[in-house]
Amino acid sequence: MVNTFNFTNWSRLNWDEIIDKRIIIDIKDVTNLNYINTAEHFLVIWNEYNFPVIESSLSKIIESFDDVIAVGFDTWIVNFEIGIIIENYHEGEITIGKKKY
Repeated sequence: MVNTFNFTNWSRLNWDEIIDKRIIIDIKDVTNLNYINTAEHFLVIWNEYNFPVIESSLSKIIESFDDVIAVGFDTWIVNFEIGIIIENYHEGEITIGKKKY
């Protein structure tokens, strides 16, 4: 993941390199974005390196979001092929964006 997206020294995504960045209140708000297809599969990556990475459709991740984010301190939901990443920061902020190519 760090080869595709740059991170800050405090392990937060460097959002300066992401286009169409948005802070959302509720994970369900991603369905309002025109570049998001919730049928697409995304990887769920937690901040703990020894936790497994899981893959599921974004719609299933959204349905189980509270359980998904309960696993780790910070959570990233990413689709590398289309360059979309969602960061759930441990302070409660959810940010979504598309990588510049």
